[in-house]
Amino acid sequence: PPTPESAVASPAPPAPPVEAAQPAPPRLTFEVRFPASQGGGAAQGSAGEVSYETDDRVVASGGVELKYQDLVVRADSMTLDRNSRQLLATGTVRLTQGPRRLEAASATFDLGAKTGSFLNASADLEAEYYFRGSEIAKTGENTYRVRDGVFTSCGGESPPWSFQVARADVEVDGYAHVR
Repeated sequence: PPTPESAVASPAPPAPPVEAAQPAPPRLTFEVRFPASQGGGAAQGSAGEVSYETDDRVVASGGVELKYQDLVVRADSMTLDRNSRQLLATGTVRLTQGPRRLEAASATFDLGAKTGSFLNASADLEAEYYFRGSEIAKTGENTYRVRDGVFTSCGGESPPWSFQVARADVEVDGYAHVR
């Protein structure tokens, strides 16, 4: 039998090769200037790809982020009309406006009026109002309409109480009218 002095340590198995970190896909930054006749201003964004369908219609895809005034919109893809400020966003849409957040499968949104419609959506508004529905419409600065959904003022996936609603009109810092 070998003695401790005569034991030879066998070499450790070779470490698996370390894969080099993949570089992040290239990002394009862009700015969309709105016509002076429509109030001027600009939106800034970044995306994997950006193109123009027409002189007034910008199409972006590949994880798009668009910033306009107090709004940040993220989605898989977006189309923005410069003249009308109408935005169509699809694929994991998230709109953030201060402490308010809306998430949806798709959305149409008027950047000028800051109103729009979100399909298969959920909303988290200032830690007081939570709702989800087949459609959530942002109808004004502080007003929302929910269709075929659930409304609660409790957070979490399974709140202790909630209302199933065919339609609810919600005013932040006001009332919810449920039908």
